Amino acid sequence: MHAASLLLALAAARPAQDPAAPAAPAASELRVQGGYASAERIAPGELVHVWARLRSDSEVFLGWEGEGARLLEEPLSWSTRIELPLDFRPGPPIELRARTAPASAEVLTLHFAGPAREKELDYALPAQGPARGLVFFFHDTDSRRGFWRRGEGWSLALTLLHHGFAVASLTSEETDAKDGGEDGFLRWNGRDLELERNLDAQNLAAARRALAEAGAVAAEVPGFGLGVGNGGTFAITAAAIFDWKAAASFCGPGRRAVLAEHDVPTFWALFNKDMIIKGVNEDAQEGKALLDQRGVPAELRMRRASPLRAERLVDRCNMDERFAGELIALMQRLGMLDEAGNLRIPAAGILARMEAEKRNFEDLHLWIGEDPTRYPVLSAQLKSCWSDHLLVADDALSLVRFFEARLAAK
Repeated sequence: MHAASLLLALAAARPAQDPAAPAAPAASELRVQGGYASAERIAPGELVHVWARLRSDSEVFLGWEGEGARLLEEPLSWSTRIELPLDFRPGPPIELRARTAPASAEVLTLHFAGPAREKELDYALPAQGPARGLVFFFHDTDSRRGFWRRGEGWSLALTLLHHGFAVASLTSEETDAKDGGEDGFLRWNGRDLELERNLDAQNLAAARRALAEAGAVAAEVPGFGLGVGNGGTFAITAAAIFDWKAAASFCGPGRRAVLAEHDVPTFWALFNKDMIIKGVNEDAQEGKALLDQRGVPAELRMRRASPLRAERLVDRCNMDERFAGELIALMQRLGMLDEAGNLRIPAAGILARMEAEKRNFEDLHLWIGEDPTRYPVLSAQLKSCWSDHLLVADDALSLVRFFEARLAAK
């Protein structure tokens, strides 16, 4: 066959090219200093997860810097995403730098007399001087006052302390009395707005007096409430009773009757797969709409699922780097995670399998056995990646900014 005929034959054998088919968009290099990302390159229209390297027990996140910061979905979050617009023109590498600072705090315990019994209050004070605000932490159903002293709760508390807020917590009256009423659940009283009918609110008033008498937090320091689930709903009720500056609710909707009648600036932190409280996200959105109608400051954050990375287990669980990588690889082999680290099944299902399949997770159980507090910390990371009901510090800096704005408002 002549050379010309051969070329014609080869051309005929090639698949037809669509001249209208657009070329794949060029990808830009993504560089994250002091953090990591789910991909090293990103093209227009693509979505990449970005995290700061942040030790939950000893560091606080202060924000993102660099050219890429303007492209972040949530620039005040240590765990966020970056999506390039379709008309983005690739050029030099996209730079991101995570700003962090070391942090530590001492938790003290104060004994005080409540109306029904002796109570205990855990609290911590900012190192830089007198507190400019006092944030009460309220635990979830069937929990206790120490819930925030590890993992994500501690990270959130450290952030508030770093920015000049004192933090404190006590246990609900039902929990101390071990009396959950007809349903048996131990909760806060988020229903009654009258102080004389609400023992939890009376305990709060006594706790504030005790802090002032101890010289820890002056009586005139503005108050804030922060809670999880039922504790979040109570935070909003308590803010209404005591005319606090604001409330923050993690996975708790608040009571419609309170939000409809009382101007409580409220910050909601929610998860889109939260199934613990039926209709929590819809009810919280309705509550925000009620505040919006009256011009009351309100902010609602809805977090979504994200990949589980070995770096996250190292930073948030204090896990050894090699062991964290082996655990991720094992979970992928067992079908719990996909290749990118996304959870294939709910966090609760993974935790149940970890308990049932002890032969597969022998090293993990040995690691937890050395310190049982590691289990809830690991559980929180799995739930966070699945986008489930819990307290997390992802939006800690946004919460601080919300509280600071309320302090600045007249």
